[in-house]
Amino acid sequence: MLLIESQDKLHEAIVNLSAGKVESNLRLGPYIHSPADGDEIVKVEKIALEDERVQAEIAKLHLPEGTVIISDPWIYGTPCSFKSLILCLTT
Repeated sequence: MLLIESQDKLHEAIVNLSAGKVESNLRLGPYIHSPADGDEIVKVEKIALEDERVQAEIAKLHLPEGTVIISDPWIYGTPCSFKSLILCLTT
């Protein structure tokens, strides 16, 4: 897969390495997203854990002092009607 950053241009290419040839190069639709990269994952974790609604729900749990809250973004691409969508489970 090849993603042109800040654009909705995601390509799926099949390359024959033995022949040194691109066998196909298909531009996928605007609502097909590639898996998230490391920078996106870190950004989503930070956004989720700092969100006031998430903080309010965590506070309701009355967790013991020192409890570590982990945010686990769903890193796989998905077809959806949004420009980009990353789901995040916070446990």
